Amino acid sequence: MLLVCKARAGTIFDFESNTVPTSTTFTDTVGSLIATFAGPATVCASGGLFASLTGNVLIQSFCAPNNVGPLTISFNSNITSLSLDFATSGGPASLSLAAFENGTPVGTNNSVSSDPLGYFDGEGVASFTGLFNSVTLTSSDFIAIDNVSVSAVPEPASTGMLLAALALLSALVWNRRLAVR
Repeated sequence: MLLVCKARAGTIFDFESNTVPTSTTFTDTVGSLIATFAGPATVCASGGLFASLTGNVLIQSFCAPNNVGPLTISFNSNITSLSLDFATSGGPASLSLAAFENGTPVGTNNSVSSDPLGYFDGEGVASFTGLFNSVTLTSSDFIAIDNVSVSAVPEPASTGMLLAALALLSALVWNRRLAVR
């Protein structure tokens, strides 16, 4: 008997299915996890500007001029970890990530980009671990993001199904042991 438990770990929002251009605010859905992207930015084709951000990216002031300011990502359920690729315009700069649980601050993380060899814009990875359902990204420069990878808290129904399956497996093993005696 094969038991498959579908966890929502490692869900990635990569903007590849978004129509170009798509301006914020918009939602993307992967499985049962919904992310709402808000703030002054637009999904555009990266056009080879970046080493680690490829295809479609959420970017400020590229295909829609004068987009600048904080970006927010909100989720329909609690998240335990988030990681994303980011770029800052014109070279190395810092990106501040603030995490919130139902509007209450739960922590921050500052990441610094660096110039990949042969590229003009700084690039880096920002991450946060904890229990939260939204993040706000800020920088003194224009920002681009891609490959937003999250791990979500398992839904109660999924946890219940896993426990029921373990109980069934235990009962089968117990019955098999009794039958062997």
